[in-house]
Amino acid sequence: MTKIYELHHYDPDSDNGIDFDKKIGVYSSEALAQQAIERLRDKPGFRDCPSGWLIEEVIVDKDTAWEQGFVTFIDGVEQGKGGQ
Repeated sequence: MTKIYELHHYDPDSDNGIDFDKKIGVYSSEALAQQAIERLRDKPGFRDCPSGWLIEEVIVDKDTAWEQGFVTFIDGVEQGKGGQ
């Protein structure tokens, strides 16, 4: 089982919605992701939100989300099959 580590930085106080989640990089080990945090933590923006770091372990070649499909809601009404 091969794993990779995605590094993200979140700023919950972002008022434009665009900069809320920043994908920083993908690493072959958690230690390398931690090293990236150490390199970046004092840079502008990152230093203002020091608790915003997230390292996510991902298993390669495996479905990890949306395995049951999804539905779309518009104005609270399910769209598509059975929703129209």
